[in-house]
Amino acid sequence: MRLTGKDLAIKDCDFVAEGKAPADIVKQFVEHLRSEHGIDMPDAEDILDREELEPVRVPGSRPDEQVQLVVTRLREELGLQTEPS
Repeated sequence: MRLTGKDLAIKDCDFVAEGKAPADIVKQFVEHLRSEHGIDMPDAEDILDREELEPVRVPGSRPDEQVQLVVTRLREELGLQTEPS
């Protein structure tokens, strides 16, 4: 598996994540987005464990549209998106 910052429509991001499983890709992107873009991403486990399309929130913070958009794109690109019940 391979996913780039451009796949996620992250402006000016040439980062490439590679791995055998979606978890590998999500973990790499969470680390990259936190350290290089200053985006307050939730933990990779929280992104991977979502069962519904509710907003993902970093504990102690308010919902962030940028974070929600990146999480949604990550899940879509990796085939993790689930339909609302």
